Amino acid sequence: MMNGDDLYTQSHIGYYRAVWRADLHAHYVTYGTLDDLKGLKVLIIPMCLTLPEHVAQRVAEFVRAGGILIAEARTGLFDQRGYTQPNLPAYDLQEVVGAVEQEAIYSDPENRPLFNNPANESWPDPLCNGPEIVFDKPCVAKVRARAFLVPLTPRSARPIAHCLGRCLAVQNIYGQGTAYYVGTYLGLALAQEDAGAMSIMEGLLSHHVEPEIRGKNLRPRLMDAGDQALLAVFNESRRESRTEDIRLPKSYASAYEVYTRQALPLNGRSLRMTVEPDSVCVVHLTSGQPS
Repeated sequence: MMNGDDLYTQSHIGYYRAVWRADLHAHYVTYGTLDDLKGLKVLIIPMCLTLPEHVAQRVAEFVRAGGILIAEARTGLFDQRGYTQPNLPAYDLQEVVGAVEQEAIYSDPENRPLFNNPANESWPDPLCNGPEIVFDKPCVAKVRARAFLVPLTPRSARPIAHCLGRCLAVQNIYGQGTAYYVGTYLGLALAQEDAGAMSIMEGLLSHHVEPEIRGKNLRPRLMDAGDQALLAVFNESRRESRTEDIRLPKSYASAYEVYTRQALPLNGRSLRMTVEPDSVCVVHLTSGQPS
């Protein structure tokens, strides 16, 4: 209905980027693979405009059993037949997030009246111009609304963000798990490199998940096989080399760069890495004595 799926695609890219920069592994889940959530700690639902009832029930089971849910505005707007739902989020998710949506308002920093507006002025009502949403939990940060601004009416949930006197995000304890619901398309803000949106997601993720290995300017990923492991360290910068001491989760006896087969010095559990722009280094780590 929007003449393309670009917004949907960008939302997924934004959330994936946030997970990547939190040094966590992303695992994509579809409606057909919801029965296999073993080991999953956080479930993110980006721009989910269509939602079958059995999927909402499975998400509710995941949270009730101790999972963490992060979802955003207009979840389940259409059922599987394409009919609009009277209340959002749809089905069991109202109880899971502990809130219901009020009327959705089209709102974005780029929103402008299309006609009789030669100076490209913004709308007189600030609600239409992507106003700032102020978060106070789990971190203090601000993000402007993207695409839609959807005030929420909390029921059992606790408000964690406000905008112009309205509740725009909630946190709710459901069973043994926790649900977060944001009344705008946070994924679009993430895709547009909004620093406030990234800070919010980093705060949510770090509050519930501890990565096995962390980087500051480099993005490390560890594939551990017990007595040996592969460490891939990525440099996202396209212009400059970056050097960083990577703290390993345990001690190793030796390390060498896979492509050059050059030995790298280990300082206890710390490994100094220099990675060229827009490149990756892969290191083979072994627990036994080097051969």
